[in-house]
Amino acid sequence: MQYKEFLQDNIIFTPKMDFTDNTKEILERRLLKIPEEVNRIQDVVIAGIMTIEEGKKKKESLEMEQQQLQHELKNVQDNVFDIEKSKKRIKTIWGNFINEKDICKKREILKNEIEKICIDKKGHLEIVFVDKSDL
Repeated sequence: MQYKEFLQDNIIFTPKMDFTDNTKEILERRLLKIPEEVNRIQDVVIAGIMTIEEGKKKKESLEMEQQQLQHELKNVQDNVFDIEKSKKRIKTIWGNFINEKDICKKREILKNEIEKICIDKKGHLEIVFVDKSDL
């Protein structure tokens, strides 16, 4: 069996993703609340409940938080899963593995790319690849 046939017919590619992760939603909600808090600080200073210096410090703190949240939100949006890129990566790994004749080099390919392999009682195979997104 050729490796291309193997990849096309026998692999069901199901990435594990946590759909309960609502980080983006939380960041967006917090970003919307910051301008309201800045307005409240101004009202509190005008009312004399807080000094001008305390108001400035609180406003600077909120502005720094807003910048950090915007940066985090950008990172969350940039971290979108690309299934086609992952399929291409798997095909490349498989092609390198099949074409390599030296068993030591084959082992090295697997060590560099695969974190673990699990087979359950029903015979389902799960391969966890090394996450190279941070590299």
